[in-house]
Amino acid sequence: MSDKQHGKNVIILIEGKSERIAFELALPDLFDRIASDYQIHFATIFEDDIEKCGDITSKKGITPQTIEGCICKLFIRKVLEETKIYVRDISEVIHIIDLDGAYIPEDHILKGINPNGENKPFYDSEKIITDNVDAIIDRNKQKRNNIDKLLSFPDGKITVWQNPDNPASKQRKIPYSLYYFSSNLDHFIHNEANITSEYSKVHLAETFRNGFVDNTDGFTDYFINDPDSAGDKSYLQSWANIQEAGLNSLRRHTNIDILLKRLIEEAKKQ
Repeated sequence: MSDKQHGKNVIILIEGKSERIAFELALPDLFDRIASDYQIHFATIFEDDIEKCGDITSKKGITPQTIEGCICKLFIRKVLEETKIYVRDISEVIHIIDLDGAYIPEDHILKGINPNGENKPFYDSEKIITDNVDAIIDRNKQKRNNIDKLLSFPDGKITVWQNPDNPASKQRKIPYSLYYFSSNLDHFIHNEANITSEYSKVHLAETFRNGFVDNTDGFTDYFINDPDSAGDKSYLQSWANIQEAGLNSLRRHTNIDILLKRLIEEAKKQ
């Protein structure tokens, strides 16, 4: 094992392949500008020896009381096992999620048929159309409660156990931050919120990534200069903009620019 593996390890929690593809070049490069011993680990949900795509905030059975431990079990455990690093080697945990309209008022969830003919909810800037209104209401409530919990970690730190099945194992409080795309990543980078084909998602993410090969500055400018990014808002203000103006969780927004600007500023100090 190289010394670099025991350097500064950043774990980035994502929902699926397209998120990894979109960020897999630029984020490691930004951290490398800060210090060459950073190692970046992208993690998706992992259960029963199967790596799965998915959103932990809406996963069945995840509650505000259990989500911290479930992040450790379903995301971070695999990274620790594969890399043989220890919790003391983790510098921070970055979490990127899709909002899926979680904060919209219930009267903007309407019963109807997906105009694309698919058996999935349909998202537009004002409403969600679904054949099961109650299920979306329940999902959104769960997502809101879990997101609010993630934003309330004391001092912005998450507890990570070396062995998540043993609360008595070594643990560490690690800086944690949560970033969003609304209504989802595809909506922001492709202006299409209703892509359901995994092949299409991956292909479009590859096209997006390839547009910034050897051009991390162009990548950061793309997000920082977009009027639908957080802009001058602080981290907490960017979340208040979603929580208090519920339809913003359905419209095209992100606060990933806050992370990118922070990394740029840290690199300038080196």
